[in-house]
Parts: sequence; C-alpha cells; structure tokens
Amino acid sequence: MITRPRQAPLALLACLLLACTQSGAPSAPTGSGSAQGRSATESGRTQKITAAVRAELPTLSKTLNTIIPGATALDRLVSAGLTAVDDKGILHPQLAENVPTVENGLWRVAADGTMETTWKLRDNARWHDGTPITIDDVSFAVTVGNDKELPLFNHVALASLDRVEAVDGSTIVAYWKQPFIDADVMFGKTFNDDIVLPLPRHILERVYLEDKLAFADHPYWTSEFVGAGPFKVKEWIKGSFVSLVANEGYVLGKPRLDEIEVKFIADGGTMLANILAGAVDVTIGERNFSLDEVSQVAWADGKWVPGDRSPIVAFPQLLNPTPALVSNVVFRRALLQAINRQEMADTFQPGWR
Repeated sequence: MITRPRQAPLALLACLLLACTQSGAPSAPTGSGSAQGRSATESGRTQKITAAVRAELPTLSKTLNTIIPGATALDRLVSAGLTAVDDKGILHPQLAENVPTVENGLWRVAADGTMETTWKLRDNARWHDGTPITIDDVSFAVTVGNDKELPLFNHVALASLDRVEAVDGSTIVAYWKQPFIDADVMFGKTFNDDIVLPLPRHILERVYLEDKLAFADHPYWTSEFVGAGPFKVKEWIKGSFVSLVANEGYVLGKPRLDEIEVKFIADGGTMLANILAGAVDVTIGERNFSLDEVSQVAWADGKWVPGDRSPIVAFPQLLNPTPALVSNVVFRRALLQAINRQEMADTFQPGWR
C-alpha cells in the first residue's frame, strides 16, 4: 500500500462496506482518515479521493475477474453479502440482521454432521436501483452457482450444500449435507474469497434463462452494474477508470466518502509517477509494487508501507481433507521445513541485511 500524507488510508476503503453515519447502526473502526471524511461532509464539501489499481479490470465482479490483482478491493466497494469481514478479520452482519452462530441458534449442527444455517435479511436492504433485496436473489445465486455451464460462479462450498429454503419473505435456511467451516459466510464477503453472493434476480434472471453463454458478458458486470455495496457506478470507461459515488441507500448508512475514482494503471512505473505527481491518493488491490520498485524512489514527503494482504496461504481442514495426506503431521512439517528461507530473504529484502 502507498499513501501520500494527509490522505485517507487504505484501511478506510477496506472498512467502508461496514461503516455508516447513521446513529445506532454498526460501524467499522475509525481512524484519522474517517475523521477527515466526517469533517469534510459536515462542512458541506465533497469528499473525493482518487485511487489506482495495478490492472485493467475487465469487470466489477471479483468472481469474473478471478485472480486479477485489485479485483477484490474494487468488488468490496460496489457489492455486498449477507455477512462481511472487516479490516481486522472480524465477521459482521451486512445485508443480514445477524451472523449465524451456534450460540445464537442460527447455526445448528446435528450428530451426523449435517447442518442448518439461518439468515434474516434487513428490512432496508436494497439494490443500487432501489429494488428490495429478497430471498429470491439468494436462491437465484445458488441456482447460478450450481449450473455446470457457468463454472466461474461455482464454489467448493456448494458441494457441501444440500439446498436452501425460504421460511418467509426475508428468512432463508441453508441445509448442509456435511460440515463446512465457512458456513457462516456462505452468502458473504471475506478478504480472500466470496462464496455465493446474492444476485439481482430482477435484472439477471431473464439473461440467464435466455442465453447462458452471454451471461458473463452482459453489460451488467461493467457499465450497468447494480450491486448493494456502499458505492455505485457513475461511469465506467473500459481500460481507463471507473467513477463511483456514495450509495445513499446503503444498508448500513451512506459512506463518509462522496466519490471515489479508481484508475486502471497496469504499469508500475506509470502508477508510481502518478503517485509522485499527486494524481493518485491511494493504491488499492492485493498486489501493487515490489520492494525493488519502491526502493528506487526518493520519497520527499510521502511514504510507502509494506502490506500483508497478498500472501498465498493454505488453510487445511482436518475433518476430511483431500488429499488425506494433509492430515499427516509429518507431511505438514516436511512442507514447512522445505521452505527456502534464504531465498525468501533475498526476494523480500533485496540488499537489506
């Protein structure tokens, strides 16, 4: 992450999806950046920042952008899930009223390993076009995710899911065939992975039924995007930038920033030049610069901060791992000991001893 002095930090962007200005509504931790946003709003000035992502994103959907750097950060600004993880890794309700837990009775585990998780949608949950978000939008997302002709929308969690059923107009229950550790974020957003986010059935169902091959290429995913996140699309210029404005109807309250312009800058040198010239306030995304690149720049009045958001990690689950060898502690110890630590030091700390 790179910032210039007195500008909103990247943490502000990360927690905007959980922050709000309405009293009594949940809010994310605040810092100097969010305090600056509040004072600007109260004084009547438009609070705008210019961000940059080191990629030319083809769509606004992390699902369709797959592993493209920056896709997650942009996606979190415009879309929302029933639950979401904040910048400290804590799970919060977003479109739903509560996070399912064993303690509150919304996550039930039977002796045979089958499970039930229950979500109730907030009354004020709305899509960017003002249409209420309903259980049908969640069910439609599951239908799309289970469609073998649309593999990009599939997720490993669906193999453990038996079905979803509506209890009433705002409550849905997911029935699980077997244990799944991330069941509480089944329809939610995390930093590393979204499972099955609700999809606007009133917009996409007709496209899905009439021409599945064109589903992923529909302008909905770019210039006509309708999400439920804290920001909505004002303008999309392919290969150049996307302009986002605050969603006044956001379920957790209007965000403290009024507008964010996100530039697509694939070349690292060009991005650094924009930062040094003051044309970019903050970079967003999973991967921006290497230590080699930033160490060549003389920072007069700014700074660069190494981030920890882009590791490639493995989270083995030991109930029924595939392959089964993962449950063998000797095997896992061998993987750890096989890491070439000297090579890591040479790569991540070039010339620094």
